[in-house]
Amino acid sequence: MKLSYLFLLVFVLLTVPVLSQPLFTETFNYNDGALVLCGANQPNATSPYFPLAANNVSGGVWTNGSTSAFDDPMLVETGALTYPGYFLSGVGKKLFCPNLASNTSNNRGYATFTSQQTVYYSLMVNLKDVTDLSAYPSTNGEYFTGVWATGNATNANYRGLLTFRRGIDTTKYQMGVRSNQPTTVPTSWVDVDRDIQTTYLVVVKYERNNPTCKASLWINPSLTGSEPTPDAVNDFGAVDPVNTDIGRIGIYQRGLKPHIWIGGINVSTTWESTVPVELTSLTAKSTQQGVEIMWSTASEINNAGFEVERSNANSNNWLKVGFVAGTGTSTTSQNYVFIDENLVTGKYLYRIKQIDFDGSFKYYGNAEIEFITVTEFYLSEAYPNPFNPSTKINFTVAENSITTLKIYNSLGQLVNTIFNGLAESGKNYSIIFSGDNLTSGIYFAVLESSTQILTKKLILLK
Repeated sequence: MKLSYLFLLVFVLLTVPVLSQPLFTETFNYNDGALVLCGANQPNATSPYFPLAANNVSGGVWTNGSTSAFDDPMLVETGALTYPGYFLSGVGKKLFCPNLASNTSNNRGYATFTSQQTVYYSLMVNLKDVTDLSAYPSTNGEYFTGVWATGNATNANYRGLLTFRRGIDTTKYQMGVRSNQPTTVPTSWVDVDRDIQTTYLVVVKYERNNPTCKASLWINPSLTGSEPTPDAVNDFGAVDPVNTDIGRIGIYQRGLKPHIWIGGINVSTTWESTVPVELTSLTAKSTQQGVEIMWSTASEINNAGFEVERSNANSNNWLKVGFVAGTGTSTTSQNYVFIDENLVTGKYLYRIKQIDFDGSFKYYGNAEIEFITVTEFYLSEAYPNPFNPSTKINFTVAENSITTLKIYNSLGQLVNTIFNGLAESGKNYSIIFSGDNLTSGIYFAVLESSTQILTKKLILLK
């Protein structure tokens, strides 16, 4: 006699609270080449990068923000930047901005995100050399990255600018922040010399009107816990003169700008921007192999994978039953499946434990499922029950036989025959019964073969 299984399907749809879903994440994981289209498809003919066949490798994620021919393309290069503890460390590739002083045209690229009053952007920076940087104690220095008002991509409307100048030690450099461009308030500097060819983590916050527009800067901050005191704050002293929320991030290079590698850009709405996973669904169903657990994510950051845990429904004794590897970092939806095999009859709870590469974790769930092994004539309880307008009824038979599944009302009158035919041993039957044309009340599902009969009560509530 074949062993068969009862199918019971339980869906648990999750709306997971996310502290800060990233607005935009960029790891430069493109083909090597120019990030954006270079004017007339090439850099300026005087550039050492002319001619450059590969350009606009982002496929339109980044847009040309310049009006003139580009002297020096922003180049995607193999080899990601790394910074300990940063969730985009070692992911994708890096971007090199040569900023050759011999050329005077500018090169701006920007990417868009959902507009906000306040944004944080973080990135890793690694300065190649201090060539062309203004000397200490320059008031304003050279700005390099910033955010723009939605719909405006001109350098004159940069906000939250990350700035650079040469250090007290002329072989080193310093970073600062400025709230607005054009310059009306001098740059606020972090008066600490930094080493060239060393990767630093930078976070810039721009507040459009709180109550004035201002920018804050952190260098190598701890990303755990609440927002720390910034290393520098630059207050414009008035509301933002551009009456539009922030919706673009830009990179600007021209002549006297830092010669720099950058990587791992993240734009978000709060300090706690490294939420590892946004889970959108978790489902469980019985199959012939066992219970199948399925879940989906909308995005993932630094995700090593998921442990699947099971407990008996009436206890809180969780047991790891499997592991499914994650995709690391992804901004597209991902689907996962795990089958828990060799179960005995019973009700079970399932949850998943999402684990970061650094070992931190978070639980999602629970999904409840009833799994029953049957070796004989069997009729399940309907699910859901009470129901409106439809419910699912499962049955199996011990041996091949002509079988009927009929629905009767409380007066014993037949209202529907939902199965009538040869039922095969070892096969699971799952039948949908619709009460669309029936009134509220008590009904009975009757499974009958030539030698056996089983009955289950149904309740239709409209």
